[in-house]
Amino acid sequence: MNLDLKEQIIQRLNFTFQPEILMVRDDSALHAGHAGNTLGAGHFYIEIKSSAIAQLKRIQQHQRIYACLQEFFPAQIHALEIKILK
Repeated sequence: MNLDLKEQIIQRLNFTFQPEILMVRDDSALHAGHAGNTLGAGHFYIEIKSSAIAQLKRIQQHQRIYACLQEFFPAQIHALEIKILK
């Protein structure tokens, strides 16, 4: 079964952080033709609440999420917007 990118992101985040809350939204259509996105990669919005990263500083939380998804950059993900829920 070949999962689409959004589903792959959800699976990876669920496996790594076991979040209490997770929402992933593909905002790629809102950024069509975006300057600097020469590969045609997607834009995604993530809301997450997880005890695995709750105690970390904001920059560390974001670094962990980017590290979790690193294989998708830059070919499949161009930009991430991340909201950490408390």
